[in-house]
Amino acid sequence: VKDGKFEGLDYSGKEFWLAFMQNFSNENLDQKLFLTGTKNATANISYPLLGWSTTVSVVANQVTSVTIPNKLAGVVTATEPGDSISPTGLYVTSDEEISIYGYSGIPMSTDAYLAIPRRTLGRSYVVTAPVGIYNPLTVSTVLTNAPAEFIVIATENNTTVKIIPSAPTEKYNRLDTIQVKLSKGQTYLVKARVDFDGAGVATNTYDLTGSRVFADKKIGLIGGSQCALIPGITTYSSLLKTLES
Repeated sequence: VKDGKFEGLDYSGKEFWLAFMQNFSNENLDQKLFLTGTKNATANISYPLLGWSTTVSVVANQVTSVTIPNKLAGVVTATEPGDSISPTGLYVTSDEEISIYGYSGIPMSTDAYLAIPRRTLGRSYVVTAPVGIYNPLTVSTVLTNAPAEFIVIATENNTTVKIIPSAPTEKYNRLDTIQVKLSKGQTYLVKARVDFDGAGVATNTYDLTGSRVFADKKIGLIGGSQCALIPGITTYSSLLKTLES
């Protein structure tokens, strides 16, 4: 808000915290960042807790593409374990303001999100995470359940995060309070529960939209699903929604 008028969120910046979530399949996954700005810039991209970094030049008014490794130090960077802490926070700094898109893609399961700079991040969020697919042999020859998911990224040490899921997760029930403490660069992934019948066949999964996330320090949040069925096709939906308290 400036001079009493809402001007919207600022999506350009010099510091970003990002993450990638599990796609329909993480095998042969193509993960990229696309960086652009109005001035020449030098950007550093790193996984601080996984010991990886690279520095790139961003030419003014052009797009620089950076491939993100799928695995580092034995850790899959497209975060997989649900209701778990992982070292998969991706940190970007730049000497000039830039904008960033995160891209995650395999055939028939691709999407991207616009990153939000650290200065614009909040401490209170309402999640957008549409229902994913289950028992998907009708859309794939691979039996991979691909539920709704969202990921929290800590930007500071000793960050206390409280999550109230709108539907059952892998380990918690609807409206349970999940409380975790994260260090800078750690992430916490939440996945919707997949229900199974007595024969072990998936029968249902859930929409995590409307889940609430609160923290005592600024956090990043990305919501989506491993794979969502959208009118007759499958696509990976990685959506980012922020709500400042």
